[in-house]
Amino acid sequence: MGDRIPVSPMRGYERYAVKVEVVHTVDNVSSGEQAYRSLRRDIILGRHRPNQRLIEEELCEELGLSRTPIRQALSRLEVEGLVESHRRGWRVHEHTEGEVKEIYEVRAALEGYAARLATESATESEIGDLAAIYSEDLGSLVAGPRGRLVELNGEFHRTITKLAHNERLADLCEMNGSFAFNYQLAATYSDEEMMGSLTMHQAILAAVASGNGDEAERLAREHVMTSLRFAQRRMEATF
Repeated sequence: MGDRIPVSPMRGYERYAVKVEVVHTVDNVSSGEQAYRSLRRDIILGRHRPNQRLIEEELCEELGLSRTPIRQALSRLEVEGLVESHRRGWRVHEHTEGEVKEIYEVRAALEGYAARLATESATESEIGDLAAIYSEDLGSLVAGPRGRLVELNGEFHRTITKLAHNERLADLCEMNGSFAFNYQLAATYSDEEMMGSLTMHQAILAAVASGNGDEAERLAREHVMTSLRFAQRRMEATF
């Protein structure tokens, strides 16, 4: 295995922590599903840090649930690679550089194909919804709170996947795109790097709107691989 990444692949960048508001409803949801969603959200947003022990008793008290749904949730999160068993307990998984690379490579393949399918399946109304994500002036967005841009970035990627109208693909994209380091990485972008990312989003939008599947897939893949190269530079700078 490669070197472990403590906290995130950008050790020392904790000062860029981003507050991301997540709407979380539990109406008509089983206790096991509630535990899964809550723990998954807290891991992805960095509230539970990589290599941090997850103590069942504390999680039960925190979520107001019994041990059974907590254990069910932890087992599901282990399958997704977000937690791992450790000394008869659990801890948040700490990704290696090699794992980060593999995750981005899988994302490039999945999100590229999702963009291609979106050119074939998206309605005019749905394309309008995609365009509305960045209805504000891009320069003003870049100059504003970084947390807002991180939210919009996630919304854009999720919406592209939704426009593909393929639930299995959407589930795979969600699983491979929901890691704490994705949020932390986006928070460390300079204004110039963030503007480049937003410009790429606009190009992907244009390709989807024009029905150009080849271009949409190429741009979506390139966008994710650019993020990988950025992550690798950040990781190299910390070792």
